[in-house]
Amino acid sequence: MALTIVEVKPGDTMWSLAEQHLTGPEFEGQSMHDKVKTLFWVNYPFIVDDIEDSDKIGPHWIFPGQELVVPEGVLFEPSGNP
Repeated sequence: MALTIVEVKPGDTMWSLAEQHLTGPEFEGQSMHDKVKTLFWVNYPFIVDDIEDSDKIGPHWIFPGQELVVPEGVLFEPSGNP
C-alpha cells in the first residue's frame, strides 16, 4: 500500500479530498460516502491527536494545516459509522 500525505487547505472538506485523491481502480464503483469514510477512518488516529475538543471529531471536522494520509490500493470498510 502506498501512502500520500496531503495538507488540508482552507476550504478543503473530506468530500473534496476524497473526490480528488481516491481515484484509483480500487475505488471504482464506490460511493463518495464510502470514499469519505475510508479517508476518515484511515486518518482517525491523527485526527483525534490533533483535536482537543472531542465534540469536533468526525469526517466534517478537518482544519487547515492538518496533514492527512491518502491511502492508495486499499478500501477500508469499518463495521460502524463515524
